[in-house]
Amino acid sequence: MANRPMTAIAAFVALAAVPLAADAQETTLRYAIQNPKGHVTAQAAEEFARVLSEQTGGAIAVQLYPGGQLGNVQDVVQSVQLGAIDMTIVRPGQVADLGAVEFNALSLPYIFSSDGQQDAVLFGEVGDRILATLEPLDLHGVGFYRDLPRHFFFTNTPVATIADMKGLRIRSLTSELAVATIAAFGAAPTPMAFSELYGALQSGIVDGADQPLTGFAAQRYQEVAKHIILDGHDASPIIVLMSARTWNDLTPEQQAAVDTAHRAAAEFFVKINDDSVTAVRAELEAAGVSIVDVEDVTPWQEATADLIAEYGAAFPDLVDAIRATAP
Repeated sequence: MANRPMTAIAAFVALAAVPLAADAQETTLRYAIQNPKGHVTAQAAEEFARVLSEQTGGAIAVQLYPGGQLGNVQDVVQSVQLGAIDMTIVRPGQVADLGAVEFNALSLPYIFSSDGQQDAVLFGEVGDRILATLEPLDLHGVGFYRDLPRHFFFTNTPVATIADMKGLRIRSLTSELAVATIAAFGAAPTPMAFSELYGALQSGIVDGADQPLTGFAAQRYQEVAKHIILDGHDASPIIVLMSARTWNDLTPEQQAAVDTAHRAAAEFFVKINDDSVTAVRAELEAAGVSIVDVEDVTPWQEATADLIAEYGAAFPDLVDAIRATAP
């Protein structure tokens, strides 16, 4: 279980005692994530640290704080803005709610046609355009990880159609779009911190949630949830953030090293996910988890079509640019 979250102010005070050294050879970046050690995001952060150290001849080290040690997502992001924490990862809606609303485009249900098309968006001009909107928030967008799609899972209720979800209490991310997406399927969205989810499933506070298959297995949700439907409603990437203060303190050569390390970590992240999906599914089914494939996503797309019109209204040209990007 994660440690009790600290407030952003408490995090700032605690971390102020570990300043970045003025000498570049002693620089240590503080990198906080919500997932536990061993999770694919933690493994990717470790790969980032390894390559960054290699690229800088050991001049920059990374101290990873997994498992929500330094607070919940909101607290950590605020600390990154202040420069008390150097790096973290978030979902698009979590920065969209801070004002970088273009990130919502990446979480629109069924916005991407394929993995290849999503890669072309994230690692091309469209992705760069979206990352640039973080600058007014005192954040630097290091880049993206293409994640596996998120699927709904449930504790005791088998779900094979949208109608089966009606009235179920589903944990959601705190972003407005995430809440609206769950509501569009007739369920009752219940925003809560990631660190609280296992206990909420176990106690019956919520009936389900959503995760990629690998995330479901990594958190051992199969112990408390026995039904998954592979609807793939959300293909949101993960965004790697750095404090703008930290980024601006780096030399151009160090910034280039960060970019190189991120690309290596992003490739590492995707490879782990893609290589593990088949094995993870087999393990979950062997553990008694029922996994339902959605043969036709059309009803799911139709149920969320209004969200694309509503949440894409602020940036219709961006939505068009995403859809027009070829794999």
